[in-house]
Amino acid sequence: MITCTVALIITVTVVSLAVVTLLESNPTSFLGRHRQNDMGTRLIDTLRFDSQGNPQSVTLIDEIHIWRAAFPDQFQYRVLDPQGTVLLSSEHLISNFPSADDYFDPQAERFAVESDGRGFHVETLPFTYDGNQFFLQTAVSDYLSEVIVRNRLKPVFTTVTIIAGISLGVFILAIYFTFHSMFRPLRRVSDAAARISPENLTSRLSLDGIPSEVRPLAEAFNSALDRLEEGFRVQQSFFASAAHELKTPLTLIRGQIELQGDSSQQARLLQDVDLMSRHVQQLLHIAEVSELYNYRSASTDVVAVVDEVIRYLGRRAEKKRVRIVVAHRATASALEADKAALFILLKNLVENAVEVSPESAVVTIDISNHSVAVNDQGEGIDPAHLPHIFSKFWRAPGNKYEGAGLGLAICWKIANTYGWQLFVDRSVPHTRFVVLFDGQVGNR
Repeated sequence: MITCTVALIITVTVVSLAVVTLLESNPTSFLGRHRQNDMGTRLIDTLRFDSQGNPQSVTLIDEIHIWRAAFPDQFQYRVLDPQGTVLLSSEHLISNFPSADDYFDPQAERFAVESDGRGFHVETLPFTYDGNQFFLQTAVSDYLSEVIVRNRLKPVFTTVTIIAGISLGVFILAIYFTFHSMFRPLRRVSDAAARISPENLTSRLSLDGIPSEVRPLAEAFNSALDRLEEGFRVQQSFFASAAHELKTPLTLIRGQIELQGDSSQQARLLQDVDLMSRHVQQLLHIAEVSELYNYRSASTDVVAVVDEVIRYLGRRAEKKRVRIVVAHRATASALEADKAALFILLKNLVENAVEVSPESAVVTIDISNHSVAVNDQGEGIDPAHLPHIFSKFWRAPGNKYEGAGLGLAICWKIANTYGWQLFVDRSVPHTRFVVLFDGQVGNR
C-alpha cells in the first residue's frame, strides 16, 4: 500500500512537471496553430462585401485590433479567389507572400515563409459568400505567435498553479490521514508493548483491529512474553523455595553451634551463620517484592514505620557503637502502601548506613511531609559507581563490607513499584539516600 502510494505520487509529479515544462518551453507548437485559426475565423465573420459580392473591408475587433495596432508588420491577412487573385489585403504585406502571378495552391492549408529574416506561418481558410468560393490567408510571425500564446497562457498557468497547489495540499492531507489511520493499530501495539514491564508480565498485546500483515508479529511477541513470564516465574519460585529451604538448616546449625559452649571459633561461626541468614532473607524479599500480588496496600503511617525500623536495628547499631536518631520529624502524609514493603525499604537503607559508618558515628533520619532521608557518616560512594548501586548482586570493587548486593536492589524495586523516587543526594557530605513519595524532583 505504501509503495503504491509513493509510486503514484512520483508518477503524477513527474508527468505534471513534464507537461508544464513542455508548455513553458515551446507553447506555440501546441497553441499557436489554434490561435491563428481562431483569429482567421473571426476575420471571416467581420468581412463586408459590396453589391457585386466582392470583399470590400474587414472590421478588426477585440484582441485582433490590439495585436494589429501593436504589431502592424507581424500580422497580415488577404482574401483571394480560387485563381489566387488578391481581392483584399492588409497594409504592409510581407515580401514573401505569394503574389497574384504565383501559383496558388488552395490545398496548402498551412505553410511557413520567411520575410526580412523573420519567420511567418501562413494559414489558408476557405469560405463561401453568396455562392462564391473565397480564401482567407493570415500570416502571423513566430514572434507575435509566441507573444499571443504566452499572453493567453499566463492566466492559465496562474490558475493551474493555484489548482495544483490546492490539489497538492488536499492530496497531502489525504495521504497523511490515510497513513495515520493505517498506522493507528501499529501505534496501539507499540504503546501496549512499551507498557509491559517485569511488574506486569501478564499483559499481552491485543490482536483486535491489527492489520493482517502485522498480526504474526504481535502473536510472536505475545508468545515471547509467555516464555518470558514462565521463565521469570520459575526464577522467582526458585528464589523463594531456596530461601525457605535454607532457613531451617541455618536455624539448626546456629542451635548446634550455641550448644557447643565456649569455643574459639564460636563467635566467627555464629557471624557466618547470621550473614547467610541475612542473604537468605534478602533472597526471600527480592522474590516477594518482584510480584505485584504480594503487595497489600493500605493507609500507612510513615513515622510509625521509621520508629519500628529504629527499634528493629537497635541491637545491631549498639553492637557497632553507632547511634540512630531522627533529626527532623515532620508529620509525614499517610501513604497508600504495603507497610511491610515500606519497612523493608527503610530498614535496608538504615542498615546500610549503620554498616558503612565508623564507631561513635550517628546515622540521622530526616522525615518531611513527602520524603524520608537517611544520612550516614561513611566514606561516601564513588561517583563512577552510582549508576550501578541499585543493580542486583552488584558490589563495589574492593568493598570491605559484608553483603550480597541485594539490599539496595530491593529498595529500588519497592520504590519503582509505587512510583516513588529513590536517589542519592550528592549535595551533602558522606551519603544521603532520599525517598520521595510524591514524585518531587530532588537535588541529585
